[in-house]
Amino acid sequence: MADLAPNQVCIAINASTATEVLTRLIKNINGQGVLLNSSGRVGQFAITVAYAVRDVVVSFHSPLMVFDSFKIDTTFYVDVKVDFNGLYDTIPVPLPPRCLEACVPFTDWCVTTCLDLGSIEFTIPIPISFNLAATYRPRVEPSDDEFIVYPELVSPPIFLIDPVRIVERVCHALGDQFPWPLSLAADKICDVFGDVFGFFEDALATALNEFVKLFFDATGGWIGVQLKFIKLYHLKRHAFPGSGHGQIPLIPVQLNDLQIAINSADELEARFLVLPAG
Repeated sequence: MADLAPNQVCIAINASTATEVLTRLIKNINGQGVLLNSSGRVGQFAITVAYAVRDVVVSFHSPLMVFDSFKIDTTFYVDVKVDFNGLYDTIPVPLPPRCLEACVPFTDWCVTTCLDLGSIEFTIPIPISFNLAATYRPRVEPSDDEFIVYPELVSPPIFLIDPVRIVERVCHALGDQFPWPLSLAADKICDVFGDVFGFFEDALATALNEFVKLFFDATGGWIGVQLKFIKLYHLKRHAFPGSGHGQIPLIPVQLNDLQIAINSADELEARFLVLPAG
């Protein structure tokens, strides 16, 4: 905590507390979003993704955050709707008219009858799981109102796509279609498969992390992929950290130049300038 600039504050959190808080934050990452939604006369096509963090094991090794396990389950839902009426009407080939109109001569009274060809819609769930076990560094993205802390990937994950987990999820989905007790037996087989092959997968990921910890060049870095879509923490710029919650009154300030790193004592260290509000 030495060599502080004027108005600079340094906060250090020991490794056990920081990793516990970080684990809780990451495990609560889940949600659902629409990736694509297109519609027209012929029908509708949409892709929605649901995601949730399944397992996290993290430790600190200056200057790295070491994730020996970082597993995310996602499911892509492909929704398709085909309107056969619209499809028939847009076929560029002369076809018998789908609608017929009959009118009474010398009047405005008409009757229109259309053949309803109906529609079909279905959803295809596609399970994809990720194993992001690797080494990271904390990084900061500033905006006008807040700082966003996100991870920067230092070493590549040995398994980006988690094949063991995908097979396990598909196995469970198929097993649920069997009547009891076959469904129960299928679930047990799926669990054993996941435990056995998942053990070797986790062991390889841990071995790669140990290699990176031994040979990582803290000055030059390795691949440096910024994962800004994984928002680990939000810090408001116009209030002192921790104020405005519970019994602590709001302390209006202006925070600048937030820097977050794993220091030489393997602590999570944050430095920032505190300036008068306004």
